[in-house]
Amino acid sequence: MDSIDINTLIMIKQGYDGLRDDFIDSNKGFIRRIASYICKRNLDWSNDDELSIALMAFNEAIDSYDPNRGTEFTSFCIMLMRSRLIDFFRKNNASSLSLSAMDDEHLNLIEAKEAQDRYSITNAAEERGIEIRLFNEELSQYGLSMADLTVSCPKHRDTRKMLFEIAAKCGQNKEIIRYLKKNKMLSIKEVIELTGVKRKFLEQWRRYLIALLIIASSDEYLYLKEYIDFGNERVVI
Repeated sequence: MDSIDINTLIMIKQGYDGLRDDFIDSNKGFIRRIASYICKRNLDWSNDDELSIALMAFNEAIDSYDPNRGTEFTSFCIMLMRSRLIDFFRKNNASSLSLSAMDDEHLNLIEAKEAQDRYSITNAAEERGIEIRLFNEELSQYGLSMADLTVSCPKHRDTRKMLFEIAAKCGQNKEIIRYLKKNKMLSIKEVIELTGVKRKFLEQWRRYLIALLIIASSDEYLYLKEYIDFGNERVVI
């Protein structure tokens, strides 16, 4: 995945272990997405032990990954995190383990290379699916859904471009984002003061702008950001 800096990984494996903590911290979004997908629910760093297990698996992957085997580091991480989470659920007799994970007994029996190859093929599609599912879950906290965005999507390119520019500017404003995250609504007054846009325009496109701000202010929606180049439209949500 694009968020993982392979050059830094190589340096760590060459002995620059001082880079390890920053490398792990910069990839917490990836770790959370994969762990949430495996556990079939949205995990939180402050509450869920599964994320600690996934974090340890990621750290283990740094040490045990062999680039000479011709597989991607992300694929190897997915295999290792899934295996460690399955072990965790078995040891704790957790009833919340998904059936797909319970049925995957052979993950502990097959060679790591085979698991890596399998995930290498499906990794991109799974990552996109994870992001869309997590994004839809986050939208629900705002009383929105993907269906709402489809209905409220502006048809005119100039309108979309203006909304992208507003989102790009507001996404850098900590107060606006803090208010949005805390109250699950847009601070129209602060957006007007920052951008000079008319209230009527913001009220009309409020739902769509909220969705753009969620993406713009997060490090977890890397694939979705590929579809949006804020200020230079590519593809609409």
